[in-house]
Amino acid sequence: MKWVLIAVGALALLGAGVFFALRPGKSPSIAAVEPARARAGERIAITGEHFAAEAADNAVSFGGRAAGKVLSASPTRLEVEVPALTVTGEGKVAVVVTAGGKASPAFELAVFKAPRVHGISPSVAMPGEEVTLAGVDWGPGAIVKFGDLPAAVLETTPTSIRVRVPDVTDPVGTSLPVVVSMGGDPSNQAPFVIGKIPLVTSVDPAGVSAGDVVTVKGRGFPLQPAMNDLKIGGVGALVISALDNELKAIVPWAPTGEAPLELRVPRSENVGTASMTLAPRPDPVEFRFVAGPIRDDPGHDHAVLATALGPAFVLSASGGRSAAERAFDAQQKLAEAAVALKASLTADFEVRDLEGSPAIGLTGRPEPLFEVTAEDAAAYNEDWTGLKGKGGPVTRARLALWWGAVARDLVLLLIRGEKPHFAAELAPEGRVLGQVGDAAKKTGKFGLPLEVVEKAPAGWREPLRVLALRVPVAVKGPASAAGETPAAEAAPGGPLKLDGIWSGSEVEGGTRKYVTVTFTSDGGTLTYERALTMSVPIENVRAQKAAVQFSAKSGSRIAWYVGKWDGVKVRGTVHADTATGVETGTFELERKR
Repeated sequence: MKWVLIAVGALALLGAGVFFALRPGKSPSIAAVEPARARAGERIAITGEHFAAEAADNAVSFGGRAAGKVLSASPTRLEVEVPALTVTGEGKVAVVVTAGGKASPAFELAVFKAPRVHGISPSVAMPGEEVTLAGVDWGPGAIVKFGDLPAAVLETTPTSIRVRVPDVTDPVGTSLPVVVSMGGDPSNQAPFVIGKIPLVTSVDPAGVSAGDVVTVKGRGFPLQPAMNDLKIGGVGALVISALDNELKAIVPWAPTGEAPLELRVPRSENVGTASMTLAPRPDPVEFRFVAGPIRDDPGHDHAVLATALGPAFVLSASGGRSAAERAFDAQQKLAEAAVALKASLTADFEVRDLEGSPAIGLTGRPEPLFEVTAEDAAAYNEDWTGLKGKGGPVTRARLALWWGAVARDLVLLLIRGEKPHFAAELAPEGRVLGQVGDAAKKTGKFGLPLEVVEKAPAGWREPLRVLALRVPVAVKGPASAAGETPAAEAAPGGPLKLDGIWSGSEVEGGTRKYVTVTFTSDGGTLTYERALTMSVPIENVRAQKAAVQFSAKSGSRIAWYVGKWDGVKVRGTVHADTATGVETGTFELERKR
């Protein structure tokens, strides 16, 4: 009997444990919301019990539909951004927190409509100059302040306000908050800087070598990297990414020592400046490639890879990647290849898949260093050298053979200390590399002494330049590739996510204009990339699968943009007055962030 009672007791305890283990967790509850009166975009604090400890595990709804962004979380406190809500004046909405599949009782929050600033164009200006604020929920009587000083309001529309910067006495480079008020309700603070665009505030690092990536900070930078004309030590630098307040660029082969940094942007006479220090070049010359820009037709996208001896390859935008992206990736892979080439006497470059999709690779390694694309071949058919096409039509196969020979010669010259011969075996134009090798041998030093490059005769300069910019007519491709014609390669697909910042261009009447479009949940803005130019609001934004449509109103003119997402860019046509109106131009946009 004793053992029976013990067993019964154990079963009872086990059943109780199972009951408590399976009992549902408690539902979240809201005790308070601070502040008790808020506007769209404002951060509020929700205190209570039984919230999820991770922000992503909490869902906060406003009015049963709109979802707020949970910024931080603990079991007793959430910080949430109030979403855009449809309210007239002021109203109350029900706030509900859902965690672990359970919803809290509703808690009322007073929500009011206040002005909201999306951006300022330009975001850098001097006192007395005009700027335009883009935003919503303002009207006649709106007050605009730069810091504590009111600005003269010149024009007000439902989505933009044109003002004159007040006579602030702060020095150039000072950041001021800009606020729009209607009645007693102020907007969010929009950043603004006293100065002229482009404004350069810092460079990091200040001490660099050719090929390093430098970060330039400031304001007023175009979002299209190629529109930022950056020079370091007087030599063009390749900008690989751009935001309004930050650029990343590759340090070029420029004179060493103290070097000025100069930045120019379209439609502004101002030059942003800074100072840098470039480390001395290695002696002998290293097998090191640096990506740089090629100034060509504005619609063309090319970048060059060069050693300290001169240019070697020109890459073009292809497969959804810009020329700068491809060139920077190739620069990094070539730097990795240099380690393997120095470590082994048998390692070398090789040309692969000549009759299919040619690429340049390293022996023994399956990953190609870079592909030779149809866009690369098409670019080499341009007249960069002034020789008017004397190299003959360029195919991928011919270009791959020439690139492979030049690459192998650079290994002999800069790593092995031997005389180059591969390019010369393909065409007479390759003999200049052998001449450089002979001059290096005469010094009695290993490799290519820096003095040979610095004292190179004028007769070498043009042949070395042509070496990189033209495929000699003597270079023949395989018979199966003889009829090859450059064709655009298929761009990778991907889902369309419209909200964010896009940059690109539109062409009307043969004139190309560079633009930046910011899509938001309630519309957005279209800005022409030029100094002191107002942004215009966009409306009627629709995105369904791959189809995109929106309109932009400037004065009495309404332009409709109708395009399609191809996985890389939104491309389409511009129409007057309606989406089916007269076609006036074309446009293309690429997502930046």
